[in-house]
Amino acid sequence: MGKEKEVWIDCSKKDLEELAIKYNATGIIGKSKKGIKSFPENFLETEIRSQADVENLVQYRDKVPYIIINLPDWKVIPLEYALGAFQKSSTKIAIKTNDTSLLETFKGVIEMGVDAFIVNDPDKIQNFCQALSPSLELKLSYAEITDIKNVGMGKRACVDTIMSFKPGEGILIGDLPNFMFLADAETKSNMFVNTRDWRVNAGAARHYTLVPSDDPQKPALGRKYLDDIKSGDMIIAVDSHGKTRLTHIAATKTEYRPLTFIKAKYENLEGTIYQQTAETVRLITENDSVPVTQLKKGDKLRVYVSEEPIATHFGQVIEEFVSEK
Repeated sequence: MGKEKEVWIDCSKKDLEELAIKYNATGIIGKSKKGIKSFPENFLETEIRSQADVENLVQYRDKVPYIIINLPDWKVIPLEYALGAFQKSSTKIAIKTNDTSLLETFKGVIEMGVDAFIVNDPDKIQNFCQALSPSLELKLSYAEITDIKNVGMGKRACVDTIMSFKPGEGILIGDLPNFMFLADAETKSNMFVNTRDWRVNAGAARHYTLVPSDDPQKPALGRKYLDDIKSGDMIIAVDSHGKTRLTHIAATKTEYRPLTFIKAKYENLEGTIYQQTAETVRLITENDSVPVTQLKKGDKLRVYVSEEPIATHFGQVIEEFVSEK
C-alpha cells in the first residue's frame, strides 16, 4: 500500500523533541535543538470543507513540498479527492490529527493514503510512530527436509485476514519461536476449491507465528500461538523475499484434520511443523510453493531462523535461557 509514511511532531506550542527522538519520528515542526530533521518552512496549511477547497489546492501542485490538511467536518471523502488530485505529484499530503482511531483509515485511503501525519499530543506520539514505522525486512534462509511423515489427526488452525495475500506471501509458523517456516496463502487456483487469497492454512494450532511487538523497548517481532490470535489482532505477513506488512485477523478457525510432520535442518539448527495433509496446503520452497502432499526429503523450504534461543511464556517473548527439542 503505497510508500512508507512519515510522522512529524509539531513542536510549535510545546517542546516534544525528546519524544520525537525516542520514538524515531521523521522529524519535528519547528527548529531542532538536537539535530533532528525539521519540517520545510515553505509548506501550505489549509482546511477542506468542500469540493471547491480541493480544486483550489491544485494550483499548488509541485510548487510546495507539503500541504497540511485539516478536516473539521467530513474526513474520508475530502481526503480521497485531495489524494486523487495530487497523484504523481512531488507535493506531499500531510494530515494533522491525534486521532488514532482514524490512523489506519488515513493511511490507506484509495490504497495510497496520506504521505505524512502531523501529531502534537505527547500521549499519542508513540502510537503513531509505532504504527507507521518502516516495514521490517527479514533475512530468510533455506532449510532441508530431513524427515516427513503422516501422523494422523490433529488440531490445525486456518488464519483469515482482511487483506489479499500476494502469490508467494503468507505467514511464518513453527513449533519453535526461533525456527519458523513460510506457509503460503491460498492464492493458487485449482479445479476443486475456490481461491481463498485472504487465508493461510497455518498447521498445528500450537505453532508460533509472528506478530508486532507492543513494547517499543523490545524487538519489533513478537510471537503468539495460533490458538491465541483472534479477530481484531494484528499479524505479520511475509513474502518469499522477507518483505513484511501488517494485517488484521478477521477470524481464526480450528478443526481436526490429518496432519503431516515435517522436520528440516539449517546449518546446525533443526525446526519442525505439523501441516494439514491436503493438496491445497502449500509451503514456500526454493522452487515456488509446493503442496504438502508433494514434499519429500531433500526438498528445501523457506525459513526464518534466529540464532539465539527465544523463550516464551504464554506465547509472549521473555528473556531467559530455553532449550526445546
